[in-house]
Amino acid sequence: NAPMLQAIARRRRCDSPARDSTSSAASSATALPSSCASPCSVRSLVPIGLIFPNQMPGLQPALARAVDDMRVQALLRRANDVLEYDLEQIFASASASKVDTTRYNQPAVYVASVAAAERLREENPDALERCQAVAGIGVGEFAALHAAGVFDFEVGLKLVSLRAEEMHRAALSAGAQQQVSLLGVELERARALCEEARRGCIPAAASGAAGAAARGEE
Repeated sequence: NAPMLQAIARRRRCDSPARDSTSSAASSATALPSSCASPCSVRSLVPIGLIFPNQMPGLQPALARAVDDMRVQALLRRANDVLEYDLEQIFASASASKVDTTRYNQPAVYVASVAAAERLREENPDALERCQAVAGIGVGEFAALHAAGVFDFEVGLKLVSLRAEEMHRAALSAGAQQQVSLLGVELERARALCEEARRGCIPAAASGAAGAAARGEE
């Protein structure tokens, strides 16, 4: 996009400074372009990546504090039209256990992530201009795709809501489930532990040597 190209162009100008031939003393020196001359401008050359989170427990207090923000209010109104329920009301009146369920938590995390990106755009537009990559995990992938301009807010929320409902339905049909993170345990070791534990335990995700996640019956 245009802001990204502008940032790349500025960095290239600073990487290849022009020679100053106005005096013999300065003829062998190199001068930075004026846009790169100050420490602040040097800082502006550092690229930025945005990373968006997956669903998370304990989101209710944070959203309750954020609902007065005009950006959040605007997004909540748009979200309610897509979801056909009042997301703010769910978080204001429901128990924490209900709010933490997949069907409500995932849409809320998506809305919160988009709101955070919009707040960053308003309060620190230079950060968005320097953004050269976005990434996310789970629900965060949809927020990252929205931030990259792949689809608009409503399309992303429809996808997240459909995903959340299907995951919620699958979890109910399978009975009570739990998930555990295994830090420092590689996938093969996680498989062996699951076989030992039985109870429908299977490796659900792998993070290389950093660890794995497993899920199964309670």
